Amino acid sequence: MNIVLWVLQAILAFLCLSGGAYKVFQFQELQKSVISMQKLPSTFWVSIGLFECVAAIFLIIPMLIGFLPILTPVSALAMLIESIIITVIYIKHRDFPPISFTIFMLVLAAIIAFFRF
Repeated sequence: MNIVLWVLQAILAFLCLSGGAYKVFQFQELQKSVISMQKLPSTFWVSIGLFECVAAIFLIIPMLIGFLPILTPVSALAMLIESIIITVIYIKHRDFPPISFTIFMLVLAAIIAFFRF
């Protein structure tokens, strides 16, 4: 089970880091295709992107090096909450294409948080 959790953590960390970096560095490009990103301020989305990048680091590093390993499930829980909020925003703005991505992240984060706590 530990190996499965590490694989899930790696997948979620990759998704968080890539999605977060895209929100931070390519926001204008992303804004063209995502309706909710046109409706909400760019600072909100860039902040979410930075949060996702930090969460990606905390999903792997603390448990890997054995320093404050509790940060890994806390990070997964934070990503779970963030994914719920983003899903609600997408639904509110009738922005349905990215919902499957956020729900996938939500499920991964829930599994990691549940089994790592």
